[in-house]
Amino acid sequence: MLKRVYNLKSEIQLFLDMKGYAFPHFGNKEWMCDFGFLIDMTQHLNDLNVELQGKGQFIHNLYDKIQGFERKLKLWKQHLLQNNVSHFPHLEKENVTTSQKYAQYIDILINEFQLRFQMFKAEKTAVSMKMFSSPFNIDVDTVPEDFQMEVIDMQNNTDLKNVFFSVNIENFYKSYVSPEKFPLLTKNAKQMMSLFGSTYVCEQLFSTMKLIKNDHRSRLSDARLESCVRVATSSIPADIDQLVSKKQCQISH
Repeated sequence: MLKRVYNLKSEIQLFLDMKGYAFPHFGNKEWMCDFGFLIDMTQHLNDLNVELQGKGQFIHNLYDKIQGFERKLKLWKQHLLQNNVSHFPHLEKENVTTSQKYAQYIDILINEFQLRFQMFKAEKTAVSMKMFSSPFNIDVDTVPEDFQMEVIDMQNNTDLKNVFFSVNIENFYKSYVSPEKFPLLTKNAKQMMSLFGSTYVCEQLFSTMKLIKNDHRSRLSDARLESCVRVATSSIPADIDQLVSKKQCQISH
């Protein structure tokens, strides 16, 4: 929306002049620089938001993106202090003479990100995520003592090491890691995989439920609704031929 207003600023100004409404901001260089910075910063945040959505992402994947964005913020702050606006195209279009004042807003964002995600920076949480995502690369001395024997056994299991780098992480823990031999690592993996990293999946579920239970199906029972939602959100494709083969069907004449 902000980008559309920016791209149509001449037409908007013409319309406002025709209506006799005073709006001098499009002719104010400082205001337009602020507006350009707002557009660019909002776009960067929107891009991050899109990356955090979607299925099949575990908490360590999402946190990697958050950490990457924090590093970008620090780089942008440094560039703005040097009057470098190469990562802010709309601000650059306004031929801004000094961009140092915008560094303070980047600094506010950096502090906000550090505050909101401080739980993941805690040593215990960071180690748990790394044991889950990189069990073969983690330093044994950094993991809790009760996990050390299992981590050593896993890191020295060549078969598991080869499998880890050839399958997705969910399949690795579900199909190849023995709960009997690695009970603590298996429990930690379940905890990491069960964490909701984004509200995207929840919102998608409610959207699916709303489509199923519409005005034309208002008498749908809760049990039936639950079954329909499970089928609609399942990643397992339905084998229609097998389902039909189990039913007795009378061929119509």
